Amino acid sequence: MSEGTSLSQGDKKDKAKTRSSNRTSRNNGRHRPSKSKSSAIAEKKTNKKTSKPRDINSDYKVLEIFKLIRKFKPVTINGIPVTNILKQEEKKEKEEEQKSIIHAEETNQSKEKKQKQAKNKIQNDVLKSYITRIFTNQPNKPIYFSFVIKPSDPDFPFDLESLKLSLCIPYTYPYNKESKPSIYILNDEIPKGFAVNIELGYKRIVEIAMNNETDEEIELVSGKGLLSQLQTLDKYLELFLKQKKRDTIKFVKLKKKTTPQMHMLDTPSSSPVPTPKSISPSPSPSPVISDQRNQLIGEMINKLGPNVKLLKKNPTTKYKIILPVHAEHTDNPLKPVPPEIWNLHGSLEIFLNIPFNYPESKLTITIPTNFSEHLLAKHGDIKDLQTIKLTEQNVVRNFGAYKFRDVNLTFVINWFGNYLGVFCLNEKEFNSTAELLL
Repeated sequence: MSEGTSLSQGDKKDKAKTRSSNRTSRNNGRHRPSKSKSSAIAEKKTNKKTSKPRDINSDYKVLEIFKLIRKFKPVTINGIPVTNILKQEEKKEKEEEQKSIIHAEETNQSKEKKQKQAKNKIQNDVLKSYITRIFTNQPNKPIYFSFVIKPSDPDFPFDLESLKLSLCIPYTYPYNKESKPSIYILNDEIPKGFAVNIELGYKRIVEIAMNNETDEEIELVSGKGLLSQLQTLDKYLELFLKQKKRDTIKFVKLKKKTTPQMHMLDTPSSSPVPTPKSISPSPSPSPVISDQRNQLIGEMINKLGPNVKLLKKNPTTKYKIILPVHAEHTDNPLKPVPPEIWNLHGSLEIFLNIPFNYPESKLTITIPTNFSEHLLAKHGDIKDLQTIKLTEQNVVRNFGAYKFRDVNLTFVINWFGNYLGVFCLNEKEFNSTAELLL
């Protein structure tokens, strides 16, 4: 009996070991997934990390802008008045309130609470939300603000109530050192030569801030961001206005890099734009042609007076001409009209290029690159910029292709100005309309 009993106990121990090993193997199977399952799990974790959207509100540029608008409330954002933006937001809130079912007492209480909140904070939050949407929907485009800044110096010596400016912030700022903010002075009462000094002063401030430079005359105010840059401009505004007035030639040299003679002609179009290079002028014009050319230029200068300024001489003479744009363009219903933004401004700036052997070779024109852009920032909607650029391209092409009835430069400019709307048409429309009206 004892021997039989001991055998049965041994069998039990063996069975217990077998069950234990089976459980261990099953547990190992559950807790150690196959390589394919492991990679799938790892991939899910990786996807979770990469798919997380970037918070636009943490972007340095956006944070700088938020800080800026807390101090200086913008007048427009991308050409749209801030008052319109705030009104649209208020309209949305009212619509949401009407849709929701709320008791009259609760509605009155919510209105009272909103009225007690700081008005500036509410407006600031609305603008921050609006700016965030712009960067979310248009991440690769610059943003434009216009400001009206009162000089903070109580002893400011100049008769200037406020400085009106348009601020352009490139989309790669501040990560690309070459992408620098820039301003354009909008004050009509500040002569152009002094306005350029202010714009150059701001450019100098930006270079100090972005390149960590030191300057003997200028010290940055409270940091290096956008707010600091405008506050520094305000601090040294008197310094920039005291500088010698820039003459027109120097001003144009500054714009030379962004406004090459053929810049507008590089834009794709339905047909190539005629240029002076397409015509082979004689190596040197005859004395008769030279005398005729000089006489025509002299007459133009005398007739146009302050509206014409010499920019460059030899071999092609280049003049900047301010072309009046009046409401009279709309009197004839059959006559096309130029862009409304030019009409609001009252003039169009063009560069007239007179070949050295004119009138044997044709005249050409270009339009300053930023002319319409600055007008849109001041008067209109910057979203219309592409349309305006196409119109400018039409004007340049049609002027180069059109055969004027007289070589007299004053006649050419007056004729062009009177029918500016026709020259704004595309090539096909211009050719058909020119036969009827010109």
